[in-house]
Amino acid sequence: MFARQKNSYELAAKAWGVLVALVLCCAASGLVGCGAQSQGGGSTPTTDTAEERSAQTEGEAEDQGEAPTVEEDAFTWADECLDRRGDVTAFAVAELTGEQLEALLLQQDYAWSERNRMWVKQDGSAALVVNDANGEHLTSEQVAALSEGAAEAATSYRIVTSGYSNAKKAFEALAGKLMEVEDVEITDDGAIGVVHDLLGRRCLVFVNESNDVYLVSVFAEPAVEAGLFDAQLGSSYGTTIESAFKALAGRTVAQPQQ
Repeated sequence: MFARQKNSYELAAKAWGVLVALVLCCAASGLVGCGAQSQGGGSTPTTDTAEERSAQTEGEAEDQGEAPTVEEDAFTWADECLDRRGDVTAFAVAELTGEQLEALLLQQDYAWSERNRMWVKQDGSAALVVNDANGEHLTSEQVAALSEGAAEAATSYRIVTSGYSNAKKAFEALAGKLMEVEDVEITDDGAIGVVHDLLGRRCLVFVNESNDVYLVSVFAEPAVEAGLFDAQLGSSYGTTIESAFKALAGRTVAQPQQ
């Protein structure tokens, strides 16, 4: 933990426990059990056989809802949009519009869970959640209507992954090696970083671990200023990137060298 802010960081990390548990349950139960299904509008493959589909209960079928319609082949992607496992990154979240982000997710074998309102990878190893200012999960239609994540003031993003052994590797693979890093503080089980997108827009990236699963949360600077970081962590860390970073890292954001 961060030496001067151990208790503060622990409280912040615990604030995400419910969401991590939800995604773990979803992954462990499989996509059908979560009410998710393969998406229309493209050539994304499905792992369901006809027998498995016919064996679903009536309740599960009702829970699935309508699949999002995204023209998944209409875009091309920078390499930085994906990690080496094909999971979406903080770069993708910051740079892509909601429509582009959902198209990318479809191409990478994610499926929409209508019950939990999240994108879950077919093998259960990763997920993406987009929250509104009240911490409620956005619908797929609402996500598709968003502008680039680095410009959003009323939403925040959660990348959930089981593919890394510590917070440093998760931060670097999903943000640090893909975006300009203004400053970062990392321990074995947590990280708080300030990064820039290609236009220089700042984002706060917060990483924490629970049961070997890493939650990488991305807040655009306007979202931090609107109070989303405070509201969703359930404590007061201030409404600037500088104040939030100092509260968790125990020091100010490093000044750029002249």
